[in-house]
Amino acid sequence: MKNKLGIITVVLFLVQLLIIFFSWIITAAMPELSMHSLLSSEGIRWFFGSFARNQYANVLIWNILIAMALGILYKSGLYAALKQLLRVVFTREILNFHYQQKVGLIVVMAEMIAFFIIMASLSLIPHAILLSVIGELFPSSFALSIIPSISFFIIIASISYGYITQSIRSFETMYEFLVSGIKVLAYFFPLCFMVNQLIASIIFIFK
Repeated sequence: MKNKLGIITVVLFLVQLLIIFFSWIITAAMPELSMHSLLSSEGIRWFFGSFARNQYANVLIWNILIAMALGILYKSGLYAALKQLLRVVFTREILNFHYQQKVGLIVVMAEMIAFFIIMASLSLIPHAILLSVIGELFPSSFALSIIPSISFFIIIASISYGYITQSIRSFETMYEFLVSGIKVLAYFFPLCFMVNQLIASIIFIFK
């Protein structure tokens, strides 16, 4: 998998170089076309000055939050417990949870109810805080906060479950579980950077 990601990243880098070269060739040969060269003064300023903006900071932060949430969800044992609970519900198997798991799941369910009540009070009632100026859900602060809010809920629920079931025994363990998802996501960062820059370059050339 890592080898394939490396090959894909190199291919995208070569495609980026080809796009830079061909944008210069085409604009030099056919200046009447409404295209922008990445080797012109304008293109060079854009390429160096807009790199960070091209990485879509919101999406990057969302990906990190999701990775943290999924990492601790899996490592804390909550994912396995929920999976087993669903299997019990759909297949009528005998419930095989020990006492700490049952208490942990009850606490998680209570936190889920509290989360939905809080989000509903902030977004569904008239003149709610997270609604837009004209009272709509999309676009609004609610729409922008969906992914961070769900991610934070999963993190809190996983930490609660982990401490109750003792899969998390210290702050150090909790931190390691939070970072575990980011370690997996980190393998995809170079690929994401290349894809985002490539898309932004194509948009710049033809805008």
